[in-house]
Amino acid sequence: MSDADPALYVSIVKGHLVQRYGTGILIGATRDPRDPSQVTWDEDEVVKLSEHEQAAYRREYARALRDGALKQRRPADFDAANAKRNERTVADVARAKTEADAAATKAKAEAAKQQKTEKE
Repeated sequence: MSDADPALYVSIVKGHLVQRYGTGILIGATRDPRDPSQVTWDEDEVVKLSEHEQAAYRREYARALRDGALKQRRPADFDAANAKRNERTVADVARAKTEADAAATKAKAEAAKQQKTEKE
């Protein structure tokens, strides 16, 4: 038995829109909810398409690859993209916690100041 990964790894090529067939979700691109004509591409996002998904939409994905709308990637690219996303998420959570702690400290100080003013 082969240990080869049957998944297909792809990323978007800027300027193209390719949906994840059967879902309506764009691969590596998002539309601005206020102005759907505005699109942001993330060429670093790597999507893993399962063997089942490939089989169901083989022609569509093959056409997108052939036309240059999608770029085939490697499993290592997928792992690296996920690691990078996780690092950003951890940093975002840490920043949000720091901001929340600072806001709580400020609120406590203002409440203490107001109590002191009311006692006087």
